[in-house]
Amino acid sequence: MENKYVLEKRNSNIELLRIIAIFLIIMCHSTPWYGTEAASLPSYVDLGKAVSDWHIGGLMLFRYAGMVGDCLFFVASFWFLVDRDTVNKRKIFDIISDSFFISIIFLFFFVISDVELGETIIVEQFFPIYNRLNWFVGCYLIMYVIHPVINKIIKSFNKSVHLSVLLFFVVVYCVINLLCREDHLYYTSIVGCIGLYFVVAYVKKYMSETVKINNVRLLITGVIGIVLSFVLGNWLGLKIGNSYMIIAHRWCTFINPAVMLTAISMFYYFKGLEVKRSNVINEVASCSLLFYLFYENYLFRNYIKSDIWLWLYNKFSYNHIILIAFILSLIAFLVTLIVSLLYKYTLKNIVNKVGEVVLGYLLRIIGMLKQIILRI
Repeated sequence: MENKYVLEKRNSNIELLRIIAIFLIIMCHSTPWYGTEAASLPSYVDLGKAVSDWHIGGLMLFRYAGMVGDCLFFVASFWFLVDRDTVNKRKIFDIISDSFFISIIFLFFFVISDVELGETIIVEQFFPIYNRLNWFVGCYLIMYVIHPVINKIIKSFNKSVHLSVLLFFVVVYCVINLLCREDHLYYTSIVGCIGLYFVVAYVKKYMSETVKINNVRLLITGVIGIVLSFVLGNWLGLKIGNSYMIIAHRWCTFINPAVMLTAISMFYYFKGLEVKRSNVINEVASCSLLFYLFYENYLFRNYIKSDIWLWLYNKFSYNHIILIAFILSLIAFLVTLIVSLLYKYTLKNIVNKVGEVVLGYLLRIIGMLKQIILRI
């Protein structure tokens, strides 16, 4: 999720893609299986189990939509980072300060509302990135910091070596690892991001024309692959048992080859669109990180969303749950957009200025430590 420092260099076609990506993510997080105590509620739906009711099972496609959205953000960001070898320190601290302050805002309202929160949960809100309360933000920050090093490694590769690294990642982590009941070979989300970075770099360097010419076919293939991942996993879960569904559930990830293919082909499709520069589109897209920080806040996700779905369940039942989830996604998108814009033009400037001051002190301390270490 790029911010205002590079926004002016982007055409509105890529920013339009970012808006679509954030809506896909909101769709994923507008399903009734979130919440600390949600499993005890009649409105809860366990998307980790195979179901014969397609109304319920179809919600799994909402989760896949979220994975495509996450992957789109990574692909769009990595595509530009591949040709950049610098790191904007202020950008890093702006993201960290926004993440911290928004987390504290939610904590404040929950505390004054007398919501019972454990001591551990309260402390975690002060360190949202460290405690992986927003996994995407943490992964993106790490990738942004280390991308110059990865670029140097990629520049040392010839086409054959680069392809070998790419195939190793795809076979080991995107195929073998996803066929197991749990992660193997030390897989983490950051490993997935690094592997995806190598994939995007290879496509940009050696396959741009091929993907550009065939992006519609590749997009259709990727979408079919996503649907098959869901249908096959659900069918095997019904035939063999939900123990197998643990594996099928793991296919819903941003490193699923079908998800990566869909995201990359969508990126190239939008990259080729002629969309005139639109201040409205660019303004909405500039709030992409804020969308995530507000709607996916830990406290809101675990304590409020389950209450919303309980009300929807009692009010409408689940006969049209897919339609309800989609309408909820639209409402959530609009409300979060308004909240994000209000924050951006009120508190954000103050928060970022404070972060800038903190950044100055930290850079001085780091500079002093470097000098001391270099003298040893």
